[in-house]
Amino acid sequence: MRESAFWQLVKKNLSPAVHATRIENSAGAGQSDVNACRRGVEAWVELKIQHGNFLEFRSAQLQWIGARLRAGGRVVVLAEHRGAVVLYHGGVCFGTVGYPAKPVSGKKAVRVRADDCYVLLRTGKPFDWKSIEAKIFERR
Repeated sequence: MRESAFWQLVKKNLSPAVHATRIENSAGAGQSDVNACRRGVEAWVELKIQHGNFLEFRSAQLQWIGARLRAGGRVVVLAEHRGAVVLYHGGVCFGTVGYPAKPVSGKKAVRVRADDCYVLLRTGKPFDWKSIEAKIFERR
């Protein structure tokens, strides 16, 4: 699945209570893919297609996620992986709190081991969109 197709799937399955916008033309390098708000709770969602046990990010994405989290923002990573949807907490991996990221040869990207990341939710088909949405906007 391509990331654009994954976004269409996500958008189609969010409840009407969610206002979500895909950020196509980022104002800043590394900004997450989707800004979403539900009942006054705002979140940034980074969409990924996970290959094997790794998630691939541009260095600027890791920096942006870290800066947003340090400012008190909410960031999650929503990944499609082998027919499942996995929701990761943005602050417990992706290089933002000490997990190592490995450079990808020939690319301006790094790989982060998915096993080093905190899984908020994993759901197979049929995807549990209600639980995914609840986790994204869970009050702290």
